[in-house]
Amino acid sequence: MSERNASLDFLRFAAAMIVAVPHLIIFFRLSDHAVDLEIMTSMGVEVFFALSGFVLAPLIFRIVTTHDPVYENTRVFFIRRWMRTLPLFFFSAVLHFVIFDPDWNLHAFSYFLFLQNFAWSAPSYDYFSVSWSLAIEEWFYVVLPLYLIACRRYIHKNRPLNENRVFIYTAAFVLVFIGLKAVYPSTGEEWGAELRRVTVFRLDAIAFGGLTYLLVQRRSVLVNPAVLAISLPLQAWLVYLLYVRILSGEATHFEANVLVFILSATFSCALVAFAHVADRWMPAVSQPASLWGGRISYGIYLFHIPIGVMITIVPADLLPGGSWQVVVAVLALWIFTAVIYQVFERPILINRPIYVGRDLG
Repeated sequence: MSERNASLDFLRFAAAMIVAVPHLIIFFRLSDHAVDLEIMTSMGVEVFFALSGFVLAPLIFRIVTTHDPVYENTRVFFIRRWMRTLPLFFFSAVLHFVIFDPDWNLHAFSYFLFLQNFAWSAPSYDYFSVSWSLAIEEWFYVVLPLYLIACRRYIHKNRPLNENRVFIYTAAFVLVFIGLKAVYPSTGEEWGAELRRVTVFRLDAIAFGGLTYLLVQRRSVLVNPAVLAISLPLQAWLVYLLYVRILSGEATHFEANVLVFILSATFSCALVAFAHVADRWMPAVSQPASLWGGRISYGIYLFHIPIGVMITIVPADLLPGGSWQVVVAVLALWIFTAVIYQVFERPILINRPIYVGRDLG
């Protein structure tokens, strides 16, 4: 898993675009189907969660399954993750605050601590709305490794865990958060703000990706390419129907608090597993483009709304109108994020520390 997988990079880019383009369409008021567009963006985020869990799993799991220094490699893992995610996040946060809330206020600082949606709804005026998923990611990076280290230390007396035990402990982790959602009171029309986008309820979304990685390693029938190809359309349709029922107020408590999250996770993980396997079929000529897309996907997710705002500032006679606004915004977004990657992200990434006892890349 240390080498980049071109298909996963393409999926990462596609997920970012599935979030960005519908948001831009809504922002420019170019569609009357806002509900369907919001469902698309929601599923794009769920795919990001599954991808994160799948890609980070070998790094997190090897910390507790080898004889290498556990605490030193945990420290390295934290530093590498924070060097990857925090600088660009903070840069984007400042840009959002300057554009949308130049006066700032006290709750603005909660974004820098990833507490804006920790166990409660984000502020009513949420000018950095895409940050909710990053808060979930950042807390996951800390919670799952520490949880597995605790299992290794207190249950197995610091002996390395085998793959079966890692699977069991991670599955238990997932079940705890499913249970939390199950016992939470129904939220009605506030379902998104009070449940779907609240950190303490959503860490399992990323852990599902870790379980998928273990299933792929075992060559489980659940991640057989044929099974995935047949089941993916049905899973996508079921998730869509559940979202429609929830947003229309027709869903039961079980559907809104449990079933939709399980099906969203299994669909996203199936898509990630299929992309992982499909890498062997990807033409070599398309791999550089996929790598480029994967590299700028984080920036696409963080900056698409500010770029849309900047497009509206340009005098109308200098840009085409209508749906072409989205095209211009997307092109500007690609250029901006490519430049940001080269001049800002890349110099930070190449200076990240390496793991002790092995090089996991």
